Parts: sequence; structure tokens; C-alpha cells
Amino acid sequence: MLILSGLVELKHRADSRGQQLLPVPWYHRGALGLMTGTDVRVGLERAENGRPVGDLVVSVLDLMKLDKIATVKISAAESPGAIRDNLPKSHSYNIALAEAATVASGARHELTMVLQLINPADPDVETISAAEGWEVMEHGPSLDLAWRTIASLQDGWVQLPADNDWREQIREHFPDGADKVDLNAAVICSDTERRLLRLVFPLKGARTVAIQHEDEPGALDAILGCLFEAKANILSALLRRGGMRSGLASLIAVCEPDGVEQASEFTQARLSALLRESGAAKQFATNIVRWDGPTEPQLNPVARKANRWIKPVEARKEFRGFIESAERKYSAKRRKIFLSRRFFDVDLCQQTNRLFERIKKVLADLGADPVEATVDIVQGRSPYNEVTSRLWIADGGIMVVTRPRNNGDVHASITPSMGHEFGYLDGQEKPLLVLLDAECVTDFNENYAVLRARGCGEFTHVTAFDAKSEKSIDRLIGHWFRENFPGDMNSDSTAGFAG
Repeated sequence: MLILSGLVELKHRADSRGQQLLPVPWYHRGALGLMTGTDVRVGLERAENGRPVGDLVVSVLDLMKLDKIATVKISAAESPGAIRDNLPKSHSYNIALAEAATVASGARHELTMVLQLINPADPDVETISAAEGWEVMEHGPSLDLAWRTIASLQDGWVQLPADNDWREQIREHFPDGADKVDLNAAVICSDTERRLLRLVFPLKGARTVAIQHEDEPGALDAILGCLFEAKANILSALLRRGGMRSGLASLIAVCEPDGVEQASEFTQARLSALLRESGAAKQFATNIVRWDGPTEPQLNPVARKANRWIKPVEARKEFRGFIESAERKYSAKRRKIFLSRRFFDVDLCQQTNRLFERIKKVLADLGADPVEATVDIVQGRSPYNEVTSRLWIADGGIMVVTRPRNNGDVHASITPSMGHEFGYLDGQEKPLLVLLDAECVTDFNENYAVLRARGCGEFTHVTAFDAKSEKSIDRLIGHWFRENFPGDMNSDSTAGFAG
């Protein structure tokens, strides 16, 4: 069985020790037994069949000994001792992995074992399987690797040694091909039979294409013909009915241009025209519903509530210019954290503004860019689009709930703009942290307690600047950032780790 994850974004990520990180989406980890703390083998295959670069592969099994590994499947009558009675009688094999379950309403017991031959001089698995009556599947041949290392899996990330940058290994072993592929994206696929995770690097310009169509004979053939004419090479594809009304199906394919020179011909407009001209659009009601670049890896399952608004795939057309303008102001390699706050008069609130400067410094030390809708922005011609474009590009948000320091007011300073900003980020399911001034707790709990649900950290204006205090700005933001963006910690940062 193959488990696909589509086109996944691979940003430059390293942890606080400089270890390079590779994402493993949550739906791959269970199938391959990749729990946190698992040591894994990582290898770079040599390129084959004209591919510019080889694939990265990850497994708990030894990649250099796959020719000595096989999976056997046994079905036995259910009874006490059914598993033990069917273990290999020869000690030539180590049972590397095994799974067993009672099926058929308790009548049968299914046993799957991954066996590794210890002594090459002993009988091979085919000989033993023939004698035992097992169903066997070989894992070999062993992979032809240009580079390999051992890494550890932590919280959905494969942590590679700091001196083993996989991008540099690709550039070193494939100097002529590295520039042809997108090293910031990969098609991730799990082979549950061979227990391998594979990352395939697409040619530049790859897209995830989803085409909805009527579930009729001939529809898939017609669509694939149009993709071929559109100069698309399919790296992975999934035909499904899930999420569709009765009578409809959807083809979701990760496609790359069929050669670097064909990139200009592989466009959504050309594919749409081909579907119309071929008659597929009319005959099978085809509709291109997605044409996306790489997406963020899903490291954790997200529970969605019914009727909850989810971020649309694309911004509305008239809004895209504002987004592009906002993106140009910040580094693509750093997380962008939106600061939601009330702007106080600098002369009256020096201590409060000192707090905001501290927050921005902590974020910068963590390798993140603070994003603000400052007073000069909101006084512009189009304040809504200017502010909302910054919310759109932000990876997360911090709402600062405090009060003016010199007027004796103990009410939390939350403005309608802050409510809009919080709701926008929450609706897009982005990580949020509420930094709450301890002097405003009573008012906050009485009037805004619902905001605590997305994470809340209390501080005082004494502890805020004490890096060793658990209620310091450094600790509160550091812990939140580390939990939500584990692969983005600046290797030189100590925020969140003081003391």
C-alpha cells in the first residue's frame, strides 16, 4: 500500500543545535512505526531513468541490507499460542518487525513479520517459506546510495546531524541536476510493504492539480490524455470519491513540466483549454479545482469542527497585489509573527512601549520577523487590505493585552481592530499566543475569557524583563514558539531556555 502526501514544502529548517530537519507528516509516521525517539536510516539514492537527482529515503530498516530482508504473511486458525506456533523455527532470521491481529470474527489470526537474514550462508527466505507455507514479499534489492547517515525522529521531524546537510549532499553528488529541481519541495510517499519513506524532488514549476469530474467510464483516460498534451509528468496521483457528491470523483495529481524546456507550456490555462478542446469538459463535466504549489507539511492531525471556516486555497483576485507587496517586505526564510496590540502614546506609556520592543527582540532572536499593522499603515488609503494582507502572510500571531501605565485604568486594552486580527488568525488556524498583563486578569476573565482557548501567558511588568522568570517575555514566547515551530529555532537563540 502507498500513502501519498502530495507536494510538500521543505523550508530551510534547523533546530537549536544546528541539526537539519526533514518533515514527516503525521499520516506517514503511524504506518511506518516512526515514533518520537526512533533512530532511522536516511539515504540519497543515485539518480535513475533520467531524473536530475536521486530520491531521499528514510526507514527504520538497514537500507544497505534490503536484499536480506523479506516480509512474510501467515494466516492461522485462532487459538492460544497461534503466534508462537508460527514463528520461524530457524534462528537464521531476526524478526525485525511484526504485527498480529485476530480477524474473521475471531476465526483466524493474521501475522505479518519482517525478517532479516543474519547468516548469508543459511537458506534464503524463499526456501524457508516454501517449507513453511508462507506468503513472502522480498524487500530487495538493496538501494544504490550515494550518501547515507543515521538520524533521529523527534515530534514529526527527522533530525539530521549538523554536519550532514542533505541539500549540500544533493548538490555535491548531482552538480548538473540540482539546479533543475526544486529542493524546497518534495512528493512524500510511504511504501508500507517495504517500510520506506521516499521524498522525490520535482522539476521546478511542479503543481498539485485537482480535477473534479463525473464518475463515468473513460473520464480518467480523457483527463490523463489532456495532462500528457499539456506537457505534464505525473509524480503521484490519487483518484478518489471522498468529499464528492454522489456521481462525482476527483483526480489529485502532483505534476511537473515534462522537461525543463517544457515549463512554459505547463499552465492551468493550457490544461483548461485542452479539456475543452478534447471534449472532456463537456462529456465528463471536468473542473480544475486546485492548481497549487507546495503546501506546509501536516505534522499533527487537526480536529475540525463542523461549520468552521477554513482558509481558502487562494486569495481573492483583487487582494493578491496587497499580499505580494507585504511578502516582499519580509524574508521568505524566517517565520512571520503578527503582533496584535493597542498603540499607546509613546510619551505617556514608555514602559508599555518598552515591553513591545522586548517582544520584537525576542522574536528576532528566535529567527522570526515581527509583523505589525502600525499607525502609519492604518492611516493609509486602504487600511483593511494593508492590515489583512499582513495577517494573511503571517505564520502565527501574538496578542498583547495590557493597559496604559500612567492613568490608573485596570481594564484590559482590547480594541475592535485587535478582535478582527485575532479572529482572522484563528479562522486560518494559525498558532496564537495571548500575552496578558497580570493587572488586567480580572477584567480579561470577565469579558474576554474565550480568548484563553488558543494559549495564554501571564506576565507582570517586573517579571517581563527578567529572562530567568517563567513569566518573562523571553520564556513565554520562547516556549510557545518552540512548541509551534520546532524546526525554526535560530541556532544562536537562547530565548525560552534561559536559566
